[in-house]
Amino acid sequence: SHHMCLNCRPTMTGLPFILVLLVAVLVPMASTHGGTSNCCLKIKNTRVNQDRLKSYYIQDTPSCTLKAVVFVTKKDKRICGNLRD
Repeated sequence: SHHMCLNCRPTMTGLPFILVLLVAVLVPMASTHGGTSNCCLKIKNTRVNQDRLKSYYIQDTPSCTLKAVVFVTKKDKRICGNLRD
Protein backbone atom coordinates (compact mmCIF):
# COMPACT_ATOMS: atom_id res chain seq x y z
CA SER A 1 0.00 0.00 0.00
CA HIS A 2 3.03 2.29 0.43
CA HIS A 3 3.80 2.06 -3.30
CA MET A 4 0.50 3.67 -4.37
CA CYS A 5 0.77 7.18 -5.74
CA LEU A 6 -1.59 9.25 -3.61
CA ASN A 7 -0.76 12.52 -5.39
CA CYS A 8 -1.41 11.21 -8.92
CA ARG A 9 -5.18 11.70 -9.00
CA PRO A 10 -5.33 15.36 -7.86
CA THR A 11 -2.68 16.44 -10.39
CA MET A 12 -4.39 14.54 -13.21
CA THR A 13 -7.76 16.12 -12.41
CA GLY A 14 -6.13 19.52 -11.89
CA LEU A 15 -4.56 19.55 -15.36
CA PRO A 16 -7.78 20.04 -17.39
CA PHE A 17 -8.77 22.82 -14.99
CA ILE A 18 -5.47 24.61 -15.67
CA LEU A 19 -6.03 24.25 -19.43
CA VAL A 20 -9.55 25.66 -19.11
CA LEU A 21 -8.18 28.52 -17.03
CA LEU A 22 -5.53 29.30 -19.68
CA VAL A 23 -8.15 29.22 -22.43
CA ALA A 24 -10.44 31.44 -20.35
CA VAL A 25 -7.59 33.95 -19.95
CA LEU A 26 -6.44 33.80 -23.58
CA VAL A 27 -9.84 34.05 -25.26
CA PRO A 28 -10.76 37.52 -23.90
CA MET A 29 -7.28 38.79 -24.83
CA ALA A 30 -7.66 37.52 -28.38
CA SER A 31 -11.12 39.04 -28.76
CA THR A 32 -10.05 42.46 -27.45
CA HIS A 33 -7.14 42.58 -29.90
CA GLY A 34 -9.26 41.21 -32.73
CA GLY A 35 -7.65 37.78 -32.64
CA THR A 36 -4.69 36.64 -34.68
CA SER A 37 -6.23 37.97 -37.90
CA ASN A 38 -5.00 41.47 -36.97
CA CYS A 39 -1.46 40.27 -36.23
CA CYS A 40 1.51 40.80 -38.49
CA LEU A 41 2.70 37.36 -39.52
CA LYS A 42 5.70 38.51 -41.53
CA ILE A 43 7.65 41.75 -41.91
CA LYS A 44 8.02 43.53 -45.23
CA ASN A 45 11.15 45.51 -46.02
CA THR A 46 9.34 48.13 -48.09
CA ARG A 47 9.90 51.84 -47.63
CA VAL A 48 6.78 53.70 -46.55
CA ASN A 49 6.15 57.25 -47.73
CA GLN A 50 5.34 59.33 -44.65
CA ASP A 51 2.80 61.42 -46.61
CA ARG A 52 0.69 58.29 -47.11
CA LEU A 53 0.71 57.33 -43.42
CA LYS A 54 -2.21 57.97 -41.10
CA SER A 55 -0.81 56.35 -37.96
CA TYR A 56 1.34 53.58 -36.60
CA TYR A 57 1.42 51.34 -33.56
CA ILE A 58 3.67 48.73 -31.99
CA GLN A 59 2.43 45.15 -32.20
CA ASP A 60 3.53 43.69 -28.89
CA THR A 61 0.57 41.71 -27.59
CA PRO A 62 0.47 38.17 -26.16
CA SER A 63 -1.96 37.12 -28.89
CA CYS A 64 0.53 38.06 -31.64
CA THR A 65 3.70 36.01 -31.97
CA LEU A 66 5.70 38.62 -33.88
CA LYS A 67 6.96 41.94 -32.51
CA ALA A 68 6.54 44.57 -35.21
CA VAL A 69 5.67 48.16 -35.93
CA VAL A 70 2.45 48.46 -37.93
CA PHE A 71 2.03 51.44 -40.24
CA VAL A 72 -1.53 52.37 -41.21
CA THR A 73 -1.89 54.28 -44.48
CA LYS A 74 -4.60 56.83 -45.26
CA LYS A 75 -6.33 54.10 -47.29
CA ASP A 76 -6.39 51.90 -44.12
CA LYS A 77 -3.79 49.52 -45.50
CA ARG A 78 -1.57 47.97 -42.84
CA ILE A 79 2.15 47.54 -43.47
CA CYS A 80 4.24 45.50 -41.05
CA GLY A 81 7.73 46.77 -40.38
CA ASN A 82 10.71 45.73 -38.32
CA LEU A 83 11.00 47.39 -34.89
CA ARG A 84 14.76 47.90 -35.32
CA ASP A 85 14.45 50.11 -38.42
